[in-house]
Amino acid sequence: MHPFSQNFSFGTDGIRGFANGKVMNSDVALRLGQAIGIYLKQYEKVPRQHIHKVIIGKDTRLSCYMLESAITAGFASVGVHVKLVGPIPTPAISYLVRSMRCDAGIMITASHNNYDDNGVKIFDRNGAKIYREVQEILKSIVIDEDVMLSNLATSHNIGKVSRIEDVHGRYIEHVKNVFSKQLTLDGRKIVVDCANGATYKVAPTVFKELGAEVIAIGVEPNGLNINKGCGALYTTSLQETVKNVGADIGFAFDGDGDRLAVCDENGNIISGEYLIACIADYVYKDSIPSIPRNVVITKLCNAAFSDYMKSRNFNIIYSDVGDTPVMRAMVENQAFVGGEISGHIMIKNSSQSSDAMAASMYILSAMQEQKAITSEMLVKFPLYPQSTFNFEYHEDVNPLNTQDVWQAVQETIAQNKDYRIIVRSSGTENVVRIMVEGRDMIKIGYIVNALVDILSSKKHERAK
Repeated sequence: MHPFSQNFSFGTDGIRGFANGKVMNSDVALRLGQAIGIYLKQYEKVPRQHIHKVIIGKDTRLSCYMLESAITAGFASVGVHVKLVGPIPTPAISYLVRSMRCDAGIMITASHNNYDDNGVKIFDRNGAKIYREVQEILKSIVIDEDVMLSNLATSHNIGKVSRIEDVHGRYIEHVKNVFSKQLTLDGRKIVVDCANGATYKVAPTVFKELGAEVIAIGVEPNGLNINKGCGALYTTSLQETVKNVGADIGFAFDGDGDRLAVCDENGNIISGEYLIACIADYVYKDSIPSIPRNVVITKLCNAAFSDYMKSRNFNIIYSDVGDTPVMRAMVENQAFVGGEISGHIMIKNSSQSSDAMAASMYILSAMQEQKAITSEMLVKFPLYPQSTFNFEYHEDVNPLNTQDVWQAVQETIAQNKDYRIIVRSSGTENVVRIMVEGRDMIKIGYIVNALVDILSSKKHERAK
């Protein structure tokens, strides 16, 4: 068995792990670059003389320098040319891979995780994240030493590497074009929290160029402070700043700019269901009757969202968790809008992946057209009682992989059929996520506590 076969695996959003640990290190990055390059040459249908090239971006983590060098070397060693663009949001890579006619796009990031994690997201030539089928092919290449060695380039065919300095402007103009051309943000005061991450340059620039007064926080990355007490997962600073400066709205992005949190003028965080509803209403408002009003969500979305959207003649389609399954369902069902309540929102008109900047443009377009106050425009329906809990576990001991724990969880679900209960493993962290929804918040609390007690048990009979 090849040593990479156990450590090399894809989660719900690429490969991710502790930086310089066994899952994400320079050796893994080198072989991954080689494997992707080999895949492009062997599986992609292009003319024989085609020169393969990829674009590589990164967020602001210290370990990005190491991984960027390693994966670049991997591509070059199998004859693939590389364009390096430096710190830039993940959705910008999705856009640029198409704009610059590249064969693939690579984003080095661990998204909303702390600085000491890192990972790799992979985009195809159309700007979409690669599907599970391609991931399995890449893994088979990585662990096949003969394939890896036999595909190394000769000395005169090694890939060339160049650094491109002007791509931020391309993405900024792309995002601005999402905003209604008949409107400006003149007179609006906006707080933006960039999580000391990949949006720290582009987000304040976009809002300022559209006319807003911008108060920017989380814009001083040092390699160690990405997502540290800031950004889409830690919104206290955003909320306090919005209230202190009297802003109309606040936006927080995660470390790589594909996840959005929104704060209203009172400092309240707006639930993801309201963001998706607002954007869907705006995107479909002028659509012709023959176009199906389809919206893709995951089962974690509050059921009140589905009831509200159906009352407005939308068709709700459910997908697996993760922005890649959501986007795939959008393509298969001809949906223009999809998303997760976590803040990953996809709008087919503007991107092939989750794009927090584009999502903010649609929200602001709706707000300006309606001359609306944020809270009044976004909060359109009451959510049903719901509680969530993230149960953390040690690296190799996922409690859901034990027979007795799994059975006890299923029994608890069966005993509470009047409540919607979801218990699942995260694809990006060592966490089991619990969601319980129903009519009685006290009963919901009891169910959540019961599930946590089950997951906390120390029995480890492996599930068959």
